[in-house]
Amino acid sequence: MIKTDDGTVIYLDNAFESNGKSGLSGALNVSWITMALFLMVPIQILIWSGKLASVAFLNVEIQLWSLMTMVAICVACVIFFRVCFFRLRHPMAYHWVQISGLSFRMFYVSSLMWLLLSNVSWLAYFCVVLLWVFSEVNNAYEVRRVSDEEINKAFRKRFRFHSEGDVLYNPLVSVKELCNTGRKSWVKWRDRFETFGAVVLVIIGPALFVRSQLYRDNFEPRFLIIACVALVLALAVRSMTTEVAIARRALKLKQQERLTS
Repeated sequence: MIKTDDGTVIYLDNAFESNGKSGLSGALNVSWITMALFLMVPIQILIWSGKLASVAFLNVEIQLWSLMTMVAICVACVIFFRVCFFRLRHPMAYHWVQISGLSFRMFYVSSLMWLLLSNVSWLAYFCVVLLWVFSEVNNAYEVRRVSDEEINKAFRKRFRFHSEGDVLYNPLVSVKELCNTGRKSWVKWRDRFETFGAVVLVIIGPALFVRSQLYRDNFEPRFLIIACVALVLALAVRSMTTEVAIARRALKLKQQERLTS
């Protein structure tokens, strides 16, 4: 629960206007899919690769333990997000779902794991780590370059008073103008670089999938393709992670306000 200095509670506006709660409820049931595909699957493949075949705990092989753990994590994600959305109505709930499935850090970790399965040169790992550092620097720059005043002004339209005296926070209201304020020319070129890979992926993605079928039982080239996909996604979703960090700042600033006399 988030409260302002004068005790006013800030709730998530989970009606989301025309989107409706029914559509939101269905989306929460599959909120774990991206995390499962890009994090849990490579971990499971690494465990089932045979390197840990002799490991057991309580007479149960590590492969089974890992599978049960991952299923439990997926179920826990659904329960946690549904509680946060519909019972606690925590203002950060929507952003937590974004981070759980679309954080650039998750995709970088995924890319490194798929590279590990591909047995490629160390240069590939170096490139991924270098791009990761590039994204972290960009993220830190974007979060810090906007002032508290700019954030308060842009996020004001996301908050509204409820008839019962509480404040509702709607995370779907656009604040794009905040991210576009005072941008330098090199930043625009950086943004083009981050989105270029996603455009290329959309164009050649089907061809890569068809090509991968030619390798038959040789999975290493397929793992390398998935590693590249994860890397492209990491670059493409960096701005979303930045927007979540700015939203967190906005909510902290709101907590410092006194909304009642």
